[in-house]
Amino acid sequence: ALTDLLAGIEGRAGTFVAPSIPPASFNRAASQRDVFVALFEPVTTAHWPGTLKKYSFEGGQLVDRLGAGVIDPLTGFFKNNITSFWSASVDGDRVTAGGAAERLPPPATRRIFTDIDGAALSSSGNRVATDNPQLTAARLGVTEAQRDALINWIRGADLVDLDNDGDLAESRRQMGDPLHVRPVVLDYGSTAENLQKIVFIATNDGFLHAIDAATGTELWAYLPGRLLARQNELLLDPLSPAKRYGLDGELRLVTRNLDGEPGISTADEAFLVFGMGRGGNAVFALDVRDPGAPELRWLVDSATPGMEGLGQTWAAPAIARIRIEGDSTPRSVVMLSGGYDDAQDNDGYRVDNAGNALFILDLATGIRLWSAGAEGLGHDLVLEDMTNSIPAAPKVIDLTGDGLADRLYVGDTGGRLWRFDILNGNPRRSLATGGVLASLGAADLAEPPPRAARRFYVTPDVVFVNCIRGTFLAINIGSGFRGHPLDTTIEDAFFSVRDPNVYGVLRNSDYGPPIRTSDLQDITDTPDAVVPDDAAGWRLRLAEDAGEKVLAPSTTLERSVFFTSFAPSRRPGSCAGGVGTNRSYQVDACNGRPINNLDGSTESGPLTIDDRYTTLNQAGIAPASTFLFSADGASGPTRCVGLECFPPEPGATTGLRRTFWYPEPAR
Repeated sequence: ALTDLLAGIEGRAGTFVAPSIPPASFNRAASQRDVFVALFEPVTTAHWPGTLKKYSFEGGQLVDRLGAGVIDPLTGFFKNNITSFWSASVDGDRVTAGGAAERLPPPATRRIFTDIDGAALSSSGNRVATDNPQLTAARLGVTEAQRDALINWIRGADLVDLDNDGDLAESRRQMGDPLHVRPVVLDYGSTAENLQKIVFIATNDGFLHAIDAATGTELWAYLPGRLLARQNELLLDPLSPAKRYGLDGELRLVTRNLDGEPGISTADEAFLVFGMGRGGNAVFALDVRDPGAPELRWLVDSATPGMEGLGQTWAAPAIARIRIEGDSTPRSVVMLSGGYDDAQDNDGYRVDNAGNALFILDLATGIRLWSAGAEGLGHDLVLEDMTNSIPAAPKVIDLTGDGLADRLYVGDTGGRLWRFDILNGNPRRSLATGGVLASLGAADLAEPPPRAARRFYVTPDVVFVNCIRGTFLAINIGSGFRGHPLDTTIEDAFFSVRDPNVYGVLRNSDYGPPIRTSDLQDITDTPDAVVPDDAAGWRLRLAEDAGEKVLAPSTTLERSVFFTSFAPSRRPGSCAGGVGTNRSYQVDACNGRPINNLDGSTESGPLTIDDRYTTLNQAGIAPASTFLFSADGASGPTRCVGLECFPPEPGATTGLRRTFWYPEPAR
């Protein structure tokens, strides 16, 4: 079984990860109509095919370039007679037809860079080309006789004759699979008329692609030097009993408009920060402010001094601004979770040797500014209970509205929820305090049973909530064994943990015994549950099917918490990660009650527990909920949910809706 296939579609040609709907440059509250969908096809060999396709959001549905609906409402699959925007002809649900893979430049003109020689990726020493003497056979892991052929294959030549037409010099039009990566979009230019949109997507054959959003043509690609020696295996494409990974980490795009114009120019700042997912433990930061000349600003991995213990880098790190003693102005930083220890793929509870840390890095240089973790690795804040890896990014919030991060929350694979307070202006050694707010898995049990081995793989959803009289921060998060989505042993749940200390700072010594599962009110079987204002929170057991779990973060919109769940098929011997049942939940943030009639019942009377969710006609494993609104009632979809909506960005005018309760600070 492929234990980490999170979105397999049985019996279909391909599957897709969560779509990307970028905001519009001239109204950050509004979304563009463009929708970019990354697709892949599970196969039995080392090289899984993938691509990126473009659709549009019109009239409440995804449509192709001819205006036809994309998704079959009866099956939840792509229709087989549709034509995506960049495709020359009907590509339907086929991964290997159409999309960006079809639009790859010819091998002779393709621009592929690596990181052998300095920061400027477009320099001659970093070109993936046969005339680059620094790209040696040894770096590629092949003989001198094989070198040129492998380089030409990397550049896109069809040396293995994929289409069986006998032409080995033509383009193979092949991309790798973006198994866990959502595309991100950056707008270049200063006016709506001269904007150039570039889509970035990373794939498991090791490439970061920069693709022109208008044409689907690749402008350039980056192949990290550490993945050069893997390319020969992909060329040979042997049978592989296990999924192979390259660049599988989520992407984070960070921009600052310094010239006052909406689009990005060389006078602005634009960083693309990403990890490797299951492909490795490195984090890369590319400077992409020049659309044709990317630079590798920095990379760190577990061999970097101060970063020992870094695990697999799954999550796109959080970006924030803080002030350290001696800073004349606030600095932009990377809030990096320690990553994933793949020993967690084993059943039952265990402590980890990697990933059990939290780092703050300087965004411009990658230098470690502060870290927390277990004793013995030189961390600024030593936390003896930080024994489990942290695969998801922390949730960082600005409580005072001054533009500086004040607080963050993060979960770990032991089922703990951590709180940290940032003390802006302090020296580095005392920059933050932290401790365990809640322990909801097996981490703090003397003899944990297998059913209690709940793990957190997602970023918490943190919102201000005012439930009649009580005001608190609600930390909403679901547990689920992402390493084994077919697991049915663990009794997973969705939790809403309350932190009543909204504005005060908790010193390290202030943390007492953490909130336990038994401290949270179980509202599972009570559709009209009343949760007192002073309660520690509530929990909803995921018990509709054996093995039901949460594999994506929740989102709070006004008083509703939205999250999706996945339950594997009961069919014996099933080994495909996408075989199962998906549900979309909507519950009250204060008490977990159902809000709408979601079970389709026509009977009058009070809502029941079945009204908490609707079963999705969804292929694969459902991603997190995405919300679209109309900014002015007619012009198109907008996206504004969670803490990011407050305060609104300068210039954002119509259509903003407050999506949480924001009380005035105590004075």
